[in-house]
Amino acid sequence: MNWHRPTFLFVTALALTFIGCSPTRYQRSGYDIRTKMEQTSFYDKGLNGKSKISGLVYSRTDSTFLEEAIIFYDKSSATPTNDKGEFSIDLAPGKYILTFRYLGHNTYVTKALKLEQNEHLIILLRLGTSVIE
Repeated sequence: MNWHRPTFLFVTALALTFIGCSPTRYQRSGYDIRTKMEQTSFYDKGLNGKSKISGLVYSRTDSTFLEEAIIFYDKSSATPTNDKGEFSIDLAPGKYILTFRYLGHNTYVTKALKLEQNEHLIILLRLGTSVIE
């Protein structure tokens, strides 16, 4: 084929974009459906100087809410999600790393989340899975 260089570069960039953005990627041990987290925060004077993290956890594989997913925080504390995949944690202001676990899904660990006074952080977490061949 006689491809022009700009066309080749465009097609290559487009292919890499689709491969990199895909929720599924192939690994030597099988397929991995990536976990995706979205977050937003706002200030709520009703928290009276405390902080709060709440949100939803659901399966990226079949889009079901994950009941009894466990969220670990503050090194030795944990809370489960309810039957709708919802969770809520009241905390003192500070830095926290959350770990999300659910049987049959990937474990997800957040980067350090810094919470200010009266800050309410809302998280939407789509847990992925791994399929071993």
